[in-house]
Amino acid sequence: MGMQWRKYRRRSSIITQTITTTMATFKIVLDTRTKKRDNKFNLAFRMVNGNNLMYLNITKMTQQQFEQIFIKKSKDEKSIEFRETCNGYITKCERIFSELKPFNKERLRELFYDKDKEVPKTLLLKDLLKYYIEQNEFITIRTKGRYQTSINVLNTFKKDVTVGDITVNFLKRFDKYFRDKGGSPATVSGYLTDARRIINYFREIVKLIPKEYEYPFGKGGYSIKSYNPKKIVLKSDEIQSVIDLLNLILLHRNMPEMCGCFFTYAMVSTLLTFY
Repeated sequence: MGMQWRKYRRRSSIITQTITTTMATFKIVLDTRTKKRDNKFNLAFRMVNGNNLMYLNITKMTQQQFEQIFIKKSKDEKSIEFRETCNGYITKCERIFSELKPFNKERLRELFYDKDKEVPKTLLLKDLLKYYIEQNEFITIRTKGRYQTSINVLNTFKKDVTVGDITVNFLKRFDKYFRDKGGSPATVSGYLTDARRIINYFREIVKLIPKEYEYPFGKGGYSIKSYNPKKIVLKSDEIQSVIDLLNLILLHRNMPEMCGCFFTYAMVSTLLTFY
């Protein structure tokens, strides 16, 4: 997406910083036509696309602040951070604009102010998880809690763990670390399965993870093992012993025979579900 930068000019009561794309012109505008409190004006992005014109207000500032930050390019930390934030908004506008076919001003405005749909700005697993949960509203509370626990455990192993940290070596070290602390293999697999699910979402759906990322799971990498709980199967004579014992208990309590048979069947069925 071509971008031609940066021409400042005054025209009537608008002070602008111009950013031109191949599709439309975006301007960071201090709209001095309407003065707010404390001598402040609306700072906005003005988009011109053919005959379409629209303003997206982002904050308020004085004319002096605007000139200091955008024209004189003040080098203090807050000014630099604010300019970077505005550049991020420009990128967001361009992305939304490119996806709107046909173009719709109201839809662009809606998506611009919809913070929940903005993709994460980092590859921290905790940030990716937050976005993933917000975008998948049908995930149960219990599952959300499990995901959060998995990412918290990984963050305990390495503070502020990112996608880039998740390598084959990292996974092997985490596996050994957790087992050495008494964790079960099934629990380790559960944590890493959740992490893999988040990474896959941002590789295949949102496509935020760079293509250069070396995927650590699967063939040639780290394989997550599946663990199914073992079931204990009772032999026929053991089942009969249970039935005889229950019948003896029912007989001792003088329960009617039919009721006793039903109760015996129910008890045995319930008992067998635990094996």
